[in-house]
Order: sequence, then C-alpha cells, then structure tokens
Amino acid sequence: MIFDKTTNWENYFSSAIADKLRPAFELLGKLDANSTEQRYDIDGDNMFCMVASYETKAANEAQLEYHREYIDIQVLLAGEETIGWALPELTPETVAYNSDNDIAFHAYNATESSTVKLVPGLFAIFLTEEGHAPGLITNQVTTVKKAVVKIHRSLLA
Repeated sequence: MIFDKTTNWENYFSSAIADKLRPAFELLGKLDANSTEQRYDIDGDNMFCMVASYETKAANEAQLEYHREYIDIQVLLAGEETIGWALPELTPETVAYNSDNDIAFHAYNATESSTVKLVPGLFAIFLTEEGHAPGLITNQVTTVKKAVVKIHRSLLA
C-alpha cells in the first residue's frame, strides 16, 4: 500500500512507471464532488476509473477485498472514510476469487489489520494481493464519493 497526498504521487515511482500512471493522476486531478458517477476510460481495460457514491459502514460489516489482475488507486472526492489493510494469509477467505470481476473476499478482522483515514487530497494505492476494506466509518456514517482507478498489472510490468 502507498498512502500520501495526491500532489506527492510521483515520489514513489521511477520515471518510466510515472509516465504510465500520469494519465490516471491527470484525470483524478480533474474530478471533484460534482463529477458524474460513471466509468471513465483512460486506456480501455488496461486503465480506467470508476466514480461512485456510497455510505460508510461499521467494521463488523466489512470484508477485505483482493484483486489479482488490477491495482487500485483510490481517491475520495467528497467525505471521509477509513480503509482497512491486511495481508491475505492473516484472514480466512469468505468468497472465492472470481476472475470475471477480479475479486475475492476475506473476513475483516480489525486486530489483524492496519487502517488509514482517506479524505479528499489523499490517495491510497493497493497492489494486487493486498487486502483492503474500503468504506469504513471514521466518526459516523456518511456518504462518500470516490474515484477508483483500476490499472492492469501488465501495464506496469
């Protein structure tokens, strides 16, 4: 996981990788709380962004999600949430991997997880096989609007 201010994103990557990620961060810089909830194509199925709104939930309602093919860049456009993070071997699988949706779920256990608070202006990157439980309550249930860029791992190979 990488977690920082959106203005610092280039600090984590070689220039070759940064050049590949630049279109994603350029799009993220144009999105805001008024952006339409939809898919935004950046490079077809290699890189795209989904914008959606949802209500945050309690930790006891959460599951860790894992991806094998796509890396996530998550940016809040409105609201605040906590995101849990854990390694897959620390928690039991609850829903087997579905290759059509590139997702598997594991039980979320707060004592086996680390958390970060995501607010507008920050980003979190979850690499493949890094479990993350987005959408957790920070202080109270709230509606958030989020942009998630999905990057196929082959793009960064």
